[in-house]
Amino acid sequence: MEDGIWTEPVLVALALQISESLILWGMDGEGKTKQATAIAEALGYHVETIILGNEQPADIAGIPVKTEHPITGEMVIVKVPKKPFYDTLERQKRGEKTCIFFDEMNQSTPLTQAVVQNVLSTHRVGELQFDPAFVSFLAAANPPGIATGARNFKPPVCTRMMHCQWELPFEIFLDGETHGWPAPTPIVLSPTWEKDFTPAARGLVVGFLSKNGRPFFRESPENVTNWSRGVPRTWSRIRRICAALLSLDASDSLWRLAIGAVVPAAVDAFCEYRIMSTQISVADVLADPMGCELPERRDLAAVLSNLLITEVAALGTIGAYNTAAQFAKRLYDAEMGECCGPAMLRLARNIPPLQKGDRIDPSWAVWRPLGLALAQK
Repeated sequence: MEDGIWTEPVLVALALQISESLILWGMDGEGKTKQATAIAEALGYHVETIILGNEQPADIAGIPVKTEHPITGEMVIVKVPKKPFYDTLERQKRGEKTCIFFDEMNQSTPLTQAVVQNVLSTHRVGELQFDPAFVSFLAAANPPGIATGARNFKPPVCTRMMHCQWELPFEIFLDGETHGWPAPTPIVLSPTWEKDFTPAARGLVVGFLSKNGRPFFRESPENVTNWSRGVPRTWSRIRRICAALLSLDASDSLWRLAIGAVVPAAVDAFCEYRIMSTQISVADVLADPMGCELPERRDLAAVLSNLLITEVAALGTIGAYNTAAQFAKRLYDAEMGECCGPAMLRLARNIPPLQKGDRIDPSWAVWRPLGLALAQK
């Protein structure tokens, strides 16, 4: 809880709407299951709770059953999971949303955890294929050593989920007991959040990794237990999380919580980079590349360059590419060429094919290493 705001429930609502699996870690009696269920229901999800500590792998993956193929008539083997998963598919067909809540997740056997790992990756249970637009996953667990039979997760399980430390704030409990516990009113994302904000989110991820190098890109699993860590897959997920956070104009505390749920080792450096990105305007550059104000600091010039190239790549026109080149030429002339050179190299590799009447702006010429790439267009 920061500045009087309990951000963990906001993260639950966010994860549900972008269909990023989230596990809540906390002691017993902290309200993990109750609060998560209330948030999901407030967002219009039907909640199916699966107590994983009671389940066998076949309960999730499906029990092999021999049956007649509906078209060919041949006898085939299909995997039949538990009824709640079929109910979920029926709701999906009707356009209704479901949250599958895996409770006591780390009290399940390693084989059951491996099956759940595959479910989280593929949105598939046995023969049933779920659509992420209609089916999301939440989970809850007590720390190992607290819950009976609790086990540490293997790294591949960890990196397929966001992780949140859940603790009911003292003040929230007092308010609830005093005034009653009203139904939550969670944040709601715009239907176009991903389309509208993915270019800027790509710029944040690419720019941060370019600046901070490889340590956060591929972290050793030996340094992280029961939590996610930096691997290529998690950085792709962070891009989606960033797009959602940008669409909400999220608070600094929510940014820290969400990024820390995926790559805790990088949270300080990433959030510092994100704050730097708010001090510049890509829109100003795209509107007037020759007249807009240049960043006064080299680090801001580098941030702006990476945000600019991802916006330009999303636009995909030679005009947008030339705009980036004109602005980069100004940085070059201001002796800040090294701040945008790597970004321009990445951009030049995918200059779109020229159409009739298109031309390559002369400002590209300052980037001598790009000569071959330009000559091939």
